[in-house]
Amino acid sequence: MVKILLLDAYSAAHMGNTALLDSSMDNLKAAVPEAQFAALAKAPESYAAFTDCACYTDLFPGLFAPERRRGWRLIPWLAVNGLWAMANIVNLGVLRRVGVSISPLAYTFNPARRRAVQALLDAGMVITISGEMLNEVFRKLLPFILCTYWIAQRLGKPMIVFPQSIGPFTIPWLTRLTSAVLRGCDLVMARDEPSFAEARRLGVPAERLHFVPDVAIRQPMASPARAAALLAEAGVDVHARPLIGLTVSDFLDSSASAGERPYLDALARLCEYLAGERGVQLVFLTANRALYGEEQDDAPVAERLYNILSEEARVRVVRTQRLYSAREFKAMAAHLDVFITTRMHAGIMATMAGAPTIALGTQRKLEGYMALIGQAEYAVPVKEATYERLRALVEQALSDGPSIRTRLAAARSELEPRSLEAGRLVRALWNSRGSV
Repeated sequence: MVKILLLDAYSAAHMGNTALLDSSMDNLKAAVPEAQFAALAKAPESYAAFTDCACYTDLFPGLFAPERRRGWRLIPWLAVNGLWAMANIVNLGVLRRVGVSISPLAYTFNPARRRAVQALLDAGMVITISGEMLNEVFRKLLPFILCTYWIAQRLGKPMIVFPQSIGPFTIPWLTRLTSAVLRGCDLVMARDEPSFAEARRLGVPAERLHFVPDVAIRQPMASPARAAALLAEAGVDVHARPLIGLTVSDFLDSSASAGERPYLDALARLCEYLAGERGVQLVFLTANRALYGEEQDDAPVAERLYNILSEEARVRVVRTQRLYSAREFKAMAAHLDVFITTRMHAGIMATMAGAPTIALGTQRKLEGYMALIGQAEYAVPVKEATYERLRALVEQALSDGPSIRTRLAAARSELEPRSLEAGRLVRALWNSRGSV
């Protein structure tokens, strides 16, 4: 038996995170069936309804809770967590090197952190499943994220980076810090070509670096009956065709002034055309909800888009409100004729369910994924998401639906075995340590 601790599970309020946790365990179980799992997350309680995996808070409680680090709260948070980080640097980086062994529990007094530390000490292997935290968007948090990986390394745990996006890095000190920690990992897996190149630039040894597709490509899905019931519950007529889904998220185009959302205006015109002239039924599928202390919520963005529409168009729009698991989301996406998304894992769920998908890229990861599955022509940088271009792509997707589904099925058949390489690499590492 091997105890595997999964890091950076974050929160089930994000469908993408439930996909990463669910798919990672499924992937690892295929290669290491005797594995037992635990996870560290921002909101460990959020996973109770989705998994039986034991979940604990992150080593740095509140790291992903801005309300605990804003204004004057930042000073006590930094003092407490910075002091604990320094204690580990002295203990594991200095004393342990000269033969003095002190358990981190000796200077860990926060009950939640003690449970996380104990889970780390009990682990046979440690794997980060974050998906996209290794980049400068998280520059204020990344030193603490990397400190967690470094602590695992200094405790002698095999430290593994499961398939995810890496970079880009341009800030010198952060580049050096990330490089030092990643070079100390036993396995680093990049899920797209730009990330693989970035990891090589950071100096990850070739024998430890691998290009492995996102594990969510093999995400299990709920039954068709369950999906139909969920859609009907939301008010969708699953027999009315065509049925087009949208998942929209909130981000500000850096070229726009505050309050402007050019991509929403383009989508609003598209929805008017589809619901009006084309008689299409539209369903706004929420992937993120403001639950468990989360701030990101797709529902208000969908509401903003809905409110732009005319009364005639709104009649043909259904807005979902509840939180769906990755299994449910994927099964619901299978009913769609076309799916439009700004979210990475919503796109993975839809394409791997066979739905022709148009991806509005907010980061390079989404465009990289669409290229990987042979659908680069349906990936549009969000700044280039004009009404005319989106309308042409939707018409093309509707017209070529059967052909696209065939190509997506071929991509799935090719990528699913490749995604299993993640678990096989972990198994090989475990075997090489003489641990079985």
